[in-house]
Amino acid sequence: MYNAKLVLAAFMSLAVPTIAAAGGDNAVLPMIELRHIDGSLEIVGKALALSDSNVSGELVINRSGQAGTVSSQQGGTLELIAGQVANIAKVNVSYADGDKLDVTLILSRDGIFVARSILSTEE
Repeated sequence: MYNAKLVLAAFMSLAVPTIAAAGGDNAVLPMIELRHIDGSLEIVGKALALSDSNVSGELVINRSGQAGTVSSQQGGTLELIAGQVANIAKVNVSYADGDKLDVTLILSRDGIFVARSILSTEE
């Protein structure tokens, strides 16, 4: 079974993103979604458009534990309409109780920071 701290961290990452003041007119929120599947985690970086928006996203994952270390960095660019939620990147990583997991989803527009969501667990 997966660590309860991981579930709490996932909830908090959805609820408390960091948003730049410059994101006002084309507001978009980052979301990190986790799903536990047979000893691994499916990690999905998503963007929720509050208004029509073009956004680039980068999902950065670092997991370490007894089984070793995994690092992944994936991204993409989306054109969203207000109310739309779309995946930026999806990654599966092995995860065992006691592993340390750090996930960051960064959204930008034309190279300028828009918003960030961070999920982190303890060892």
